[in-house]
Amino acid sequence: MQRRLEHKLNAAVARNGIMLLEHACTVIDAGMEAVRECLRNNRRLQLVTAANGEALVAGRSRGRPSGVAIARAVATQHFCRRDPARPRLLSHRNIETYFPTLFRKGMPAGYYVCQTESQPVLGLLRVDTHAKPVARILSKSDSISQRHFRQSEFRQLHRSGQFELTWLVPTEAKKRALEIAMTSFNVQSFAMRAFVVPELMELLAPLQTHHSPTSRV
Repeated sequence: MQRRLEHKLNAAVARNGIMLLEHACTVIDAGMEAVRECLRNNRRLQLVTAANGEALVAGRSRGRPSGVAIARAVATQHFCRRDPARPRLLSHRNIETYFPTLFRKGMPAGYYVCQTESQPVLGLLRVDTHAKPVARILSKSDSISQRHFRQSEFRQLHRSGQFELTWLVPTEAKKRALEIAMTSFNVQSFAMRAFVVPELMELLAPLQTHHSPTSRV
């Protein structure tokens, strides 16, 4: 039983990368204590505590994940659990089901899919891990947009309203500022939106100590 649980947990982390412990338990349908016990002597996986106290499961091969990697993983998984559209991270397993013409090696990282009543929507997640000024986020979004529009498949998804960019930000103030700026964002772009993940505040605070203080929204 223990070996089977360990195999399922190893496979889940191999597919999903860094996972919230609670999410890992849900994915492999196991209790918290059983998973913690499985991790005690696991040679492939480790239990990591984030700056905000949340427990995560990560691979051992590259050592402890960086603060930025942990922040991205936590924010992404909270987004998938809280957004009303119930987005699912895109994987190599399901990309051909939803968007077969887009299949490319390595593409699923950072992408998600929302299954609406009429058609699936492909989304790209970006996490505001460095407290970027709004202008910098818009500039980055423009670069992302232009890179995707070089491919006819993404242009078609844009025309049919099936492609969006979502920024995960730490506060409602940052979300509002970004939404206001988006209204005058005149470059060719697909749909953009902002989503608040409050946990980012605690997760990003230690990272900001390495930068000189600046005034940011």
